[in-house]
Amino acid sequence: MLFRNLMAMDVEECLRAYPLDATVLLSGCDKTTPAMLMGVEVPYSAFSHGGAANVVSITVTMSAAYALVDA
Repeated sequence: MLFRNLMAMDVEECLRAYPLDATVLLSGCDKTTPAMLMGVEVPYSAFSHGGAANVVSITVTMSAAYALVDA
């Protein structure tokens, strides 16, 4: 719980440091996904892999993620 809150604060501060209109979140397990979503205050697209998301595995390349954001 402590490290999840620390990661949420880190995501929030990083997004404040770089004034972005939106962001793409790439998380690696079911523990970091809630932490990332807790710290986001801008529109976002979230992609999670591992943990709870291992039922359906989707490989997302960086070019595909950029294409989703541009759409």
